[in-house]
Amino acid sequence: MGTKKTTDKTYELKYTGWLTEGDSPIYLHYGTENWSEVSENKMRKLKNCYKTEITVPSTVASISFCFRDSNGNWDNNSGNDYWYTPAIGETYSCVEVSLADNVASATSTAKKATTRVCSTKKAVKKEE
Repeated sequence: MGTKKTTDKTYELKYTGWLTEGDSPIYLHYGTENWSEVSENKMRKLKNCYKTEITVPSTVASISFCFRDSNGNWDNNSGNDYWYTPAIGETYSCVEVSLADNVASATSTAKKATTRVCSTKKAVKKEE
């Protein structure tokens, strides 16, 4: 009797929001399925942004996220959080949150060995 194989999905998140104006480390605070499973990753500081990758089960229908620094400041999209709804069958996605327009943009692409590109396709901003 075989076991059912689960496939995980990887998401690259890039952040250039207002928290980057300080010198404090930045963390991605995220949850799946409307915050039912919550995790946090320290983001890596690059030349033009902060970046991290997360891996979630392929069955996840939505990812909610916000950002914080180690001084207790939060970028949570004015209390609305940021969120991303994965496309069916995608294997890799890059989600970017920028200071310029304060919205998340995302691109679904096949995972490549050497390059991962974010484009400016807009993702949905959750409004309550």
